[in-house]
Amino acid sequence: MRSYRIDQPKPKPKHRSMQDTATPGEIFVHNGCTANLAIPCWYLETRPPIPAHHHDRMHHDMIGWPTPTHPDHCCQEWDFDRSCCTRNPRMKHCPPHCEHFLDMGRLIPIHLKKEGYQTVTIKVLGFDKKDAEGIEATGVIDNTDDWVIRVSFDVHVPDLLIPEDGTETYYYSVYLITGNELTRDLVAMGRLTVLPTTFGGVNVPA
Repeated sequence: MRSYRIDQPKPKPKHRSMQDTATPGEIFVHNGCTANLAIPCWYLETRPPIPAHHHDRMHHDMIGWPTPTHPDHCCQEWDFDRSCCTRNPRMKHCPPHCEHFLDMGRLIPIHLKKEGYQTVTIKVLGFDKKDAEGIEATGVIDNTDDWVIRVSFDVHVPDLLIPEDGTETYYYSVYLITGNELTRDLVAMGRLTVLPTTFGGVNVPA
């Protein structure tokens, strides 16, 4: 005897009509080293929306229920708005371009200097929300590829020399500022994790 395969209702996520945020990331660097990073900035081209077709899964499952003279045609499909293969591994016919992957062919570089951005400011804080000691962070817009931000973390954290010292975690934010300082955008943010090395407490000669 088989029961109806109808999922229990789940709470719907909150809808956001607009969003201007940065995705947090984590950077790992050894103490006494310099981490040089490149952050590309892109626009994502959007395509015209595709009209959705209503799918009554409960009705579809009901009319497909097997009988002695009728084979099993119960609904195995998810609703159209949850039909991506990353959410339902049972679906074998998911299109090759899943909505959860980034299509590099639709990315357009943001020419930051043409849009008025001139300054890159980086803020690094410790776990106690105070300025990080022993970390010097700088950032510039690349002169040739002006959609790339070059960020550097020069790390010399005191008393972080051997594995038993553990790791130190800091929090960083990278901002882009226009020349008139009227616009400030957050480009990247997250955690900066410093790993111990014996070189960490040695001052590098100028």
